[in-house]
Amino acid sequence: MFVTSTTYDVNNPNDAIASFVGLAGADARCQEHAASASRAGTWKAIISTSQIDAKNRFSATQMGKVFNVQNELLAHDYDDLWDGEILTPVLYDENNLAKTGGGAWTGSTSLGEKSAGNMCGDWVSYGGPVVIGHVGTTASWLVYSGSFQCTGGRGLYCMSCN
Repeated sequence: MFVTSTTYDVNNPNDAIASFVGLAGADARCQEHAASASRAGTWKAIISTSQIDAKNRFSATQMGKVFNVQNELLAHDYDDLWDGEILTPVLYDENNLAKTGGGAWTGSTSLGEKSAGNMCGDWVSYGGPVVIGHVGTTASWLVYSGSFQCTGGRGLYCMSCN
């Protein structure tokens, strides 16, 4: 797992290059970052929509231990990943470089479930309320306390599906 080295807006009408649109757009950004760092496989963004929880985008039966790109253990298994707290913070980007603070788009509760009405209109609206994760923490990695809007650059958490 990593957080993207680049921050993105959600569907910014003034800067399409530095934004993403929808779940597919977020996944494409994760795949781009993984490929640029020669990370094989399929990578998805850890974000929820009104139709699917972030945790349900990943297979419980296929998930073993979860590591960051520095090979540090984040979670023992699927249930451990989505229990509200991870073992080690997601601190590194796809290039193994440490990220300090900041947020990551999630639209999720601390359990990896959708946070109703807090996901930028399913990631197509440049404006409105959103839930973000706090990069570099264990307890608030999916939910950063405070009130945030769907403007301003944030990273994406990306996880391998392989």
